[in-house]
Amino acid sequence: MRKYQSFIWIIAFFVLSSDSCVSCSGQEEPNLTTDFRKNGNAINSQITNVSFINSTKIVVKNEQGQFILPLDMRNDKTTFNILHNSGVTYQLTLSYQRKTKYQGKDCGFVIEFENIEILKNETSENLNANIPSSLRTSKSSMQISLP
Repeated sequence: MRKYQSFIWIIAFFVLSSDSCVSCSGQEEPNLTTDFRKNGNAINSQITNVSFINSTKIVVKNEQGQFILPLDMRNDKTTFNILHNSGVTYQLTLSYQRKTKYQGKDCGFVIEFENIEILKNETSENLNANIPSSLRTSKSSMQISLP
């Protein structure tokens, strides 16, 4: 009987001390998988460069040719320069509200992005975007239509 109780205690210890299988959202840097369009057609191949302003981060393309735009987790906006192969540069500033939420003891605190929108300026006033209003996972998609 004593061996059986010891065995139960050992099993209980491992079950209680092991990591749970809970999937935590918001643990990775949030980014927007972006398609650039003109007149409804994809023009990702015509975009020669997308870069950050005031950041050393790098914008990359995925296998489908879409641009992966990370959002700045320390500020309430992120600004990008978008260079079209015609030589025109558009400046895109995405603003948002960052909310820190406690997701539980397994995940801790996570950052969620809400009210994502384009801040208009002279180079972005004609840009139209299909942007998610909130970003609770590390990956979401958006489309930007160039004039």
